Amino acid sequence: MKIWESDTLSDVIYHGASCYVGAPTVLADINNDNRYEILATGWYTVKAISDSGTEVWNYDISNYASCFRGPALADINNDGYLDLVFGTDDGKVITLNGYDGSEIWVSDLAADYGKPFNIDHAPVIGDFNGDGQLEGFVVGGYTGYPDTVNSYGRAYAFTLGAETVPEWTMFQHDIVRSSRVPLNWETGIAKESNSGGIIVNAAPNPFSDDLRIRVALQTPGPAKIELLDLSGRIVRTLFDEPYHSGEKVYNWNPKSINLEPGIHFLMVTIEGQSKIVNVEYLE
Repeated sequence: MKIWESDTLSDVIYHGASCYVGAPTVLADINNDNRYEILATGWYTVKAISDSGTEVWNYDISNYASCFRGPALADINNDGYLDLVFGTDDGKVITLNGYDGSEIWVSDLAADYGKPFNIDHAPVIGDFNGDGQLEGFVVGGYTGYPDTVNSYGRAYAFTLGAETVPEWTMFQHDIVRSSRVPLNWETGIAKESNSGGIIVNAAPNPFSDDLRIRVALQTPGPAKIELLDLSGRIVRTLFDEPYHSGEKVYNWNPKSINLEPGIHFLMVTIEGQSKIVNVEYLE
């Protein structure tokens, strides 16, 4: 594995590996040292590598199974560190302690399904049902070539048991894929914040009429809810008012501004910290 300086193309990091690394790497601060570690998967191995190229920890997947697409991250065991959640090509979902690479739990979906079950993508993580806990979602199955008539698959949603938010919503963290850019990278859309104690849930989603926006804050202060388009442009400030700590529900009707159908983003900001969730408007 190599990382190059973008201006000079000179080597910055080199880490040798004895296996094929096919999945994109994930960058995240898994030990809270304010520096990114590199999470890489190759064949039956998951590695955490420091920004100097040294190995932080190594995990070998049993039965030489592989993690095809890489992990998603969330604080599964509520210890304040990001943990790894990934699927394998033999149908298991595995969670690892991000700090030291030890197993938290393993769920054998292939055994539940009763047939070979390949998981070839990273799980999606979020509070899908608004219960304050994180859930995971994967899709797996098996495809036979060239005769695909007997192919099959199944989707699984499962409780991760963690109450820490904001969540690591997708493989590359958030809507700006911030797990693949430096810590201070600036984009047209503000990144999700891992601090500030902001919890946001919008339902129904997709929506065609009133949108219910549930906001919970740990600390009081001036709060702002803004609607953004896909380019990061602010379409409308929906609410801008002082906010006491705790939970509050806002109701907003998109027809009040003749909103264009499609994907939009809600950004909640308090004291310089922001949380973004995506919503889809169906006219």
